[in-house]
Amino acid sequence: MIQTLFGSLDEEQKPSFLDRMKEAVSRTRENLTERIEDVVAIGKEIDRSTLDDLEATLIGADLGTATTHEVLEKLRDKADRKQIKDVSELKRLLKEELLAILTSTSSRPLTKVDGTPEVILVVGVNGTGKTTTIGKLSQVFRSQGKTVLLCAADTFRAAAIDSHLASIQRRL
Repeated sequence: MIQTLFGSLDEEQKPSFLDRMKEAVSRTRENLTERIEDVVAIGKEIDRSTLDDLEATLIGADLGTATTHEVLEKLRDKADRKQIKDVSELKRLLKEELLAILTSTSSRPLTKVDGTPEVILVVGVNGTGKTTTIGKLSQVFRSQGKTVLLCAADTFRAAAIDSHLASIQRRL
């Protein structure tokens, strides 16, 4: 083992933030894909019951109720008119609807508004370092003499709010 000022050369490298983000997104995608596969098993008729199960799956995956309802409304309309022939067609339409929502945002960046209070919204998938980042940002702002107010919201697990706030408090 070779020891340097910066650590051992034999040490295993810690994954970068980007690598951790990619891994978290990959896990989320795989989990969601498996859950959707369970709902729309091959040979299953595409009816209101199937779409109700799909709706519960998407909400459970933290897609959000507004987005889920928007997507399912369009899929239900097509199912009612018998425009969804099979599972592969349903998957294709689901993918198209989600992509349409993701790509419909304005390409113009937001401009910073001068004044107070300043609000920062932090959003991301599990395991990407949101809580740690919030704690670090809070410390920076406090060192600049600013007052920091932390609020937390979790779309699915109400108990997570207390956990997030306690974790950030330990970092301050």
